[in-house]
Amino acid sequence: FTGQRGFASELRQWGDFGMATEDSVRRVVREELQRTIPEFAKQICEYLSAQYGEQIREVFRRLSESKMQEEPEHVIPQTLNQTDNIMMHQQANGVTAHTSQLPRSVPTEHVQPASDLQLVFTKELLPPLFSEDAIKYDDHSHLQVSLLQIKHGQSCVFSLHSPIDVEIVALDGGFPRENSQDWNTDEFNSSILEKRDNKRSLILGERKAPLRQGIASFGTLKLTDNSSSVRTKKFRLGVRVCPGSYKGPRIKEAITKSFRVLDHRSKRKSGV
Repeated sequence: FTGQRGFASELRQWGDFGMATEDSVRRVVREELQRTIPEFAKQICEYLSAQYGEQIREVFRRLSESKMQEEPEHVIPQTLNQTDNIMMHQQANGVTAHTSQLPRSVPTEHVQPASDLQLVFTKELLPPLFSEDAIKYDDHSHLQVSLLQIKHGQSCVFSLHSPIDVEIVALDGGFPRENSQDWNTDEFNSSILEKRDNKRSLILGERKAPLRQGIASFGTLKLTDNSSSVRTKKFRLGVRVCPGSYKGPRIKEAITKSFRVLDHRSKRKSGV
């Protein structure tokens, strides 16, 4: 306890005069716990959130607040018992502290190295793709990306302290070279495709979305041009953090598999 010197001094003084009854000791202990538990509980909440997810953190917070005024000396044992039950339930359902998909609130300034953080598309795109058609996943849902923290070959959804903006861009299908998964931000940005002369923007729709609790969901999107003008005849979609919306360790960009985009007129001709 931060005030342990004063606490010990008072007990020692009572001991010298033979006044340290059980009730008096319990009163001093209770007062000391009431004074120090809020900060201690806050620290434990942050630790539990980082290790086991938001669910356990919320249980600890609620129990701490409700029990502290009643019997503060029992707060920590009772609360840890509750968190143990949740952890056992998670493990029984195949969820561990490393693989849980529960969002976490780990301070970004403590996350190293930067390559631990990466955006990923949550599903595969629906082929074939035609210009002017809505871009969707293979289950016909709108596009969504997750922010993952990847360590030791395992990943979990990662929640930043506050929302940031991410955006979808069109990439040359030849990026990255030799299908390498190791690229830097400059290489990613240099592969972003711009519209052709006298053409509309290559991607129309809700290209930007807020990333909250590790998830960003996009609305209707469509590509306005086919991929025949690109050397590889293919596009990729990519997602990056919007420039200027975030300061912290690098968040690696997400990319889809490369794909062809056909002219929408060929769709009518083929009857697809």
